[in-house]
Amino acid sequence: MSELIEYLDRERLKISFSTLIIRVSSVNEYFGQLSEFVREADLYGVTNGKIHLMAEMMDPPYGLFNLADEHPIRLGLEEKKDYVIVTEQLTTSGGENPLLNKPIPELKDVPWLNSLITREGYYVWYNDRMVDIPVKRTTQKRIF
Repeated sequence: MSELIEYLDRERLKISFSTLIIRVSSVNEYFGQLSEFVREADLYGVTNGKIHLMAEMMDPPYGLFNLADEHPIRLGLEEKKDYVIVTEQLTTSGGENPLLNKPIPELKDVPWLNSLITREGYYVWYNDRMVDIPVKRTTQKRIF
């Protein structure tokens, strides 16, 4: 695995601030190995082999928007189908928060991700129950 990404051996990954989430199977299908994609694009982040996360502290996350424009979009990946950008909202430690113990609203139309908001933060994981519909992509593209 590339030194720019960290592999985490767990299903659920915690997102921080604003996070670009990429479906690894889409990168593998259209580009090749995730580690090669990350190295060639000079990216960073964490992965569990199913999803890859890259976070930034800016709001709005212009750096992530630029990354999406430069890499996933140029590969032919589509927003919500292959990647998504999510912004974490702070949860309060006291009182009732209507979002607690519910899925992340921004991900309701992203069938390949499951999510949960807890007092400890936002968590996402790959939806293994989703049936992948093959997309006919004729050639792999290099983006650099």
